Amino acid sequence: PELLDKRPEWGSGRRNFTSLYLEPLPGPVMRELLAGLVPGLPESAVTAVIGRAEGIPLYAVETVRMLVADGKVVAAGDGTYRPVGDLSLLAIPETLTALIAARLDALDPADRSLVMDAAVLGQSFTVAGLAAVSGIDEGELGTRLRALVRRELFGHTTDPTSPERGQHAFVQALIREVAYNTLARKDRKVRHLAAARFFESLGNDELAGGLAGHYLAARENAGEGAEADALGAQARIALRGAAERAASLGGFDQALTFFEQALGVAGDPGDRAELSQRAGEVASTAGRHDASERHLRAAVELHRERNDRPATARAVAALGRALNMAYRIEDAIALLEPAATEFAELAPHVALVAIGGQLARAHFLLDHHQRAIEVADQVLLAAERGDLKDLVADTLVTKGTALALTGRPIEGLGVLRAGMEVAEDGGLVETVLRAANNRAVFDTPRNPRAGLTNSRKALALARQFGARSWIATLVQGVV
Repeated sequence: PELLDKRPEWGSGRRNFTSLYLEPLPGPVMRELLAGLVPGLPESAVTAVIGRAEGIPLYAVETVRMLVADGKVVAAGDGTYRPVGDLSLLAIPETLTALIAARLDALDPADRSLVMDAAVLGQSFTVAGLAAVSGIDEGELGTRLRALVRRELFGHTTDPTSPERGQHAFVQALIREVAYNTLARKDRKVRHLAAARFFESLGNDELAGGLAGHYLAARENAGEGAEADALGAQARIALRGAAERAASLGGFDQALTFFEQALGVAGDPGDRAELSQRAGEVASTAGRHDASERHLRAAVELHRERNDRPATARAVAALGRALNMAYRIEDAIALLEPAATEFAELAPHVALVAIGGQLARAHFLLDHHQRAIEVADQVLLAAERGDLKDLVADTLVTKGTALALTGRPIEGLGVLRAGMEVAEDGGLVETVLRAANNRAVFDTPRNPRAGLTNSRKALALARQFGARSWIATLVQGVV
C-alpha cells in the first residue's frame, strides 16, 4: 500500500500495463503452505503464525527460518522441515521487519556485524568484497559464511553455468534492508568507502556503476563539511564514468540516471553545465525528450552565466539537435537562427559549425529544402576544412535528402550514401541510422525488397545501440 501512497499515478498511461492487486492469502491457504513446509507443526504454532502473518507468505517463511536458527526445526532433506523442539509456546514478533530483526539479534555479535558488512555490498557479494569491507581473512570468512547459509540468511551460488558462481546473496532483499538500516550513518560511510576502494582496486570498467554507488552512499552518510565535499567530488567522478560506460553500451536510461545523480553532488557551475549537457544528450537518444530539453536548457544558462561562449554555443547546438529529434522543428529554428548570428564571431569553431548543421536539418524537416541545401553547403565547407567528420557525415545526409526531394534524386542519393559511408567509417551510429532511414524512404518504392532489408538492418542496429528514439522513428519518414 505504501507504494501507491507515494506514487498514486504509478502505472497509469503505460502501454500494456495491467494492475493486479494481490490479496492476502486466506487462512486455509496459509495453513496449507505451512503444512507443506513443516509437516507436523503443532496446531498452536500454526495458529500463532497464521494470526501474525495476516496472509503474507514471506512472514510464514521467515518464521520457519527463525525456528531453524533457534534449532526448533531442522531440515528433513527433501525440501521440508520437521519440528524437534518445544513449539507449544511460540513468541512471534508482530511485524515482518521485527521478525527479521529478531533473527539478526539472535546471532553472535561477530556474525551480526558480518551480515551488516554484507548488506553494504548489496543483495549479492563476493567473498573478496566482504573481506575488504570486514577486514577478515577470506579463509575465516568461508567457515562463517557456511554457518550463515545454514541459518538461511545467505544463499550460495554453485551453478557452474551462472555468471554469479561462487557469490553469496541474501535469501530475501528484506533481510538485507533490515541489516543495513541497523547500521549507524558513520558505520555505513566507513563500509561504503571500503567497498569503493575494493572496487577501484579491481580496475574493472564493468564495475563502474557499483563503484559510483558506493561513493554516492558514502557521501550521503557523511553529513556536511569538508569530508562530505571530498566524497561528493569522488562520487561525481565515479558517476560520470559510470554514465559514460552505460551510454557506450547503449544503456541510455541508466546513463541518464547516473548523470542526474552526479548533478546532485556537483557544486561547481562548470561541472554542472557539462553534466547537464551530457544528461540532455543521452536523454534525447533514449527518447526522453522532456528531460533532454530541461537538462540542455539548464546547460545553456549555466554556460552563459560563466560567460563561456564556445561552451554555450556547443550546448545550443545540442539543444537544437534534441528539438529536431523531438520534431519540435519550429522551436529548433527559433533557437538556432538567432544563435547563428549571436555566435558568428566564433567561426570556424566547431560549436558554430554544429549550430549550422542543426539549422540546415531543421529547415529540411520543415520542407524548406532549398534553404536547407544553402545552409548545408556553408556547414560542409567549414566542416571539411576543420576535419569535423561527424558534422560532415550528418550534414551530407541532410543535403543529400533535401536534394533528392527537390527533383535531383540521383545526385541526392549519391550525397546521402557518401554521408552514410563517412558515418560508418567513423562509427557514428546515430548518423548511420538517420541515413539508413532516409535511404529506405527512397529505395522502397523502386526496390521494396532492398528497402525492407535495409530497414531491418537499421532497426537491428538501433536496438543494439539502445536508441529508443530511433527505433520509434525508423521507416516512418525522412529525418
